Amino acid sequence: MTPEETHQDAIAAAHEWRDEQRDPLGANAMDEGELAELRARLVAEAIAAGRTCARPGQVSIPDVMGLGEVALTLKVTPRKARRITNRPGFPEPYAWLDLGCVWRAAEVRAWAAEHWKN
Repeated sequence: MTPEETHQDAIAAAHEWRDEQRDPLGANAMDEGELAELRARLVAEAIAAGRTCARPGQVSIPDVMGLGEVALTLKVTPRKARRITNRPGFPEPYAWLDLGCVWRAAEVRAWAAEHWKN
């Protein structure tokens, strides 16, 4: 085995180990079937509400927000938004994705109007 092949094998092994270790949401993470169901439901809701993008076959889903959008809505840093979303009384996440939780935008905005003065 050449040094180049050894190096590539080591990198591949490190990436494989990292991927095995990475499970940021634990048991709350969605499997592929649940994720496909969520996508289909969100797309159907968006189409029913008439929210389609300019490109054919694509749909925008503005009624869901991730941590970044929560931070923008509350006018805080993402770090502070993470702490806020963990508070009792904050709306429960709509779904847990690999990238993190998503919340229904209307629920977050209603919570902010009632509980957040910023």
